[in-house]
Amino acid sequence: MSVESAAIELLAALGRYQLEIEKCTVDFWLCYDFGDESEAYSFLDLHDSDEVWQRVGVSKTIRIPVSMDPYLENEIQFRLTLAFSKSGCNVESRISAHLDERMGRWEPGSHVLYRKLSEGLSFAAALEIAPRHIEALYYETPEIPESLGLSRR
Repeated sequence: MSVESAAIELLAALGRYQLEIEKCTVDFWLCYDFGDESEAYSFLDLHDSDEVWQRVGVSKTIRIPVSMDPYLENEIQFRLTLAFSKSGCNVESRISAHLDERMGRWEPGSHVLYRKLSEGLSFAAALEIAPRHIEALYYETPEIPESLGLSRR
């Protein structure tokens, strides 16, 4: 596969993965009360890299204001990252919380609530397994909303 065709395939896959993360998080967003001022946004990250790994990712973040101070907020992020090196590809899915104030049983700070990692894959295998990682964000994490103190609508 040429570099150009691999890049096109990767960009198309990232578009699909972003839609899948949207589907995964819509139930979470609709079923739990985040407050009237909360908002959700998505992004595609194409520039997170170092000398060995080139990383791309898609994510959905729910931002929850926690007081009248506009600089204080809690965030819950659903993320899929694909990392590529000469030795192989890794796929990671994670749910993290970045909290300025306590939320449920979680103290202020950054916390990884869920993480799944597949390492040493070929490019094709990484693209094939990524949708299962996204599904895992929803199906393997039913306890997360309650651990954050969220109540059902």
